[in-house]
Amino acid sequence: MAQLFQFNQFLYWLALSAWLGGTAFIMIIVPVVFRTVREYDPTLPTVLSVNLDGAHSSLLATTIIVNLFSTLVRVELTAAAVLIATLAGQWAVLGSNQVTLSIIRTCLLFGATGVLVYEWRVVLPRVAQYRKEYIDKADEPEPALAARKQFDESYRENITLLIVRLVFILALVPLSTMISTATTLVAR
Repeated sequence: MAQLFQFNQFLYWLALSAWLGGTAFIMIIVPVVFRTVREYDPTLPTVLSVNLDGAHSSLLATTIIVNLFSTLVRVELTAAAVLIATLAGQWAVLGSNQVTLSIIRTCLLFGATGVLVYEWRVVLPRVAQYRKEYIDKADEPEPALAARKQFDESYRENITLLIVRLVFILALVPLSTMISTATTLVAR
């Protein structure tokens, strides 16, 4: 039983680390991508025929970040599934002194997972839709501005959700350090 619990903990920490690392990486890389792309001020003639107010660099940087988000979401969904499974394993060997912490960890995990699923199923498709509308209407100033505004708002919502997930995951870390110590003592 102790070896099974140790394997469960290994998977738990591996998934939590992957989720935290991926999310932190994206938080660090977002401003770097924007700064780098703006510095080189690219022109994308196959996407937009005009380059008003650095629209090309903003669109390219946002597209890069959204593509990174799409990849990150797959990693996060896998990590969330592993964390939910291993959390269920922790509940199975739960000591009576661990109930409150386990409830808090469970709520944080389900909060982060809920935000992730909302971003994956609602926000990212909306960002892609508004990006397409913006590109399709690029030659018409007023519709293009309206589409760009919606695109920028959805993208900001995407960033906000990333920050919320990061807070949930960061809160899980110190609460998770207490699992192995207290539960191992109960298991002995």
